[in-house]
Amino acid sequence: MISDDPGIGGAYKVAHDIADGLPKDKFECQFIFLCEPPQDRDAPEGIYVGSPNFQFDYTLMSYIRLAFIPKQKQLFFEPLQNAIKSFDPDIIHSHTHIINLLLIKSFSNKTTRIFYTDHSQRIRSKELGILKTKLMSYVFGRLMENIHVVFVSKYAYKTAIENGYGNETKDYCIQNSVNIRIFNRTDNKSEKKKVAYIARICNGKGHDLLLDAWKKIPSQNDLELNLYGATADNGHIQRRIAGEEFPNPIYYRGVTVEPAIVLKESAIGVYPSYREGMPLALLEMMSTGLPVVASDIPEISSILTHTQDGLLFKCGNAIDLAKQLSILIADCCLSERLGANARQTVCNKYSTPPSLSYGNLYRQNLNH
Repeated sequence: MISDDPGIGGAYKVAHDIADGLPKDKFECQFIFLCEPPQDRDAPEGIYVGSPNFQFDYTLMSYIRLAFIPKQKQLFFEPLQNAIKSFDPDIIHSHTHIINLLLIKSFSNKTTRIFYTDHSQRIRSKELGILKTKLMSYVFGRLMENIHVVFVSKYAYKTAIENGYGNETKDYCIQNSVNIRIFNRTDNKSEKKKVAYIARICNGKGHDLLLDAWKKIPSQNDLELNLYGATADNGHIQRRIAGEEFPNPIYYRGVTVEPAIVLKESAIGVYPSYREGMPLALLEMMSTGLPVVASDIPEISSILTHTQDGLLFKCGNAIDLAKQLSILIADCCLSERLGANARQTVCNKYSTPPSLSYGNLYRQNLNH
């Protein structure tokens, strides 16, 4: 398993759950992390090889340059090469950013099967337009060539097939899932009405929008907003929280190692993201029985149905986000119903252990 960073986002959580659930008498698993060991928390077991020194700014031209770099000019990264060579894997499963795929492919031998779980929805035709969509699809097709790609949502898989960078003969759709025994429904006994966000704090997750919406909610007794997650925004959101006035308190609580406990002590979940793949944090909120207010992007609206098992707001609209939050804050009966339905949605659709799905996939491709 290759992962960028065990403390950022849900990709490592998926990889860890896969590895942890595989039968030990059939599979031997080694983690390789493309980062330095974390200094602020216990480091998971694995080989830490540092970060490849790519110059990449997430523009269309950066993707094009990446896809068309001749093999002999690819950046040489000896620590990763040595780690792969020493373990000599039958399967390399990458849970990293797509920019690392050519590097990983160049270090594998001809008999190694390479899997790549794409944890993000990368192309939206309405945003990019026809020409950019075609160019990006072609670039992704080259990057994913000869790799088994696993898409974590039906929406992402369908989009990839429609745009030509997904291939039904070699790629798969395995939706993210949550352990419903850990993230289980309990009665909220907190005296305060706590609104919770737990996920990485970075551009694209909608934190500025959430703070703007929170300013629009009138002052109420025992109402507070709590943000949990690793920061990748140079402290921007923390500075806003410290430097601005809000009618109701808002706190940045840092990274939590016990999200299930935090969610059980909360009353409402909020997920204002602009872009996702198949958000584990959202599934965890729903599994805990929290009524959730989330953006109406396709990646989320394919999971959550407005007024049935949650509330959706118009993506990017702080006024609508504040409105939907206010509805849940004011209506306990609605909150209870939506939370119970959200839990049932996860139980019905998103509770299959990932190790079971991926274990079958590995055996199928290794002919075991």
